[in-house]
Amino acid sequence: MIDTKMMIDEVMKRHPETVSVFLRFGMDCYGCSMARFESVRDGAAAYNVDLGSLVQALNEAAQKTVSLEDRT
Repeated sequence: MIDTKMMIDEVMKRHPETVSVFLRFGMDCYGCSMARFESVRDGAAAYNVDLGSLVQALNEAAQKTVSLEDRT
């Protein structure tokens, strides 16, 4: 489960499918050197994004991949 304290870079490495979520929320985190140092909470604040909506979308994206992996 992705939480607000996780570093953005860690989220994207563990769950590559979340990159599209960050982009959908207007967050240019992929390839950004600050992603290693900013938590999901920090990133949401920096981009003026609703934290709850972001975390929900990140977890939904991560869960879909887990569900697909379980089927194989």
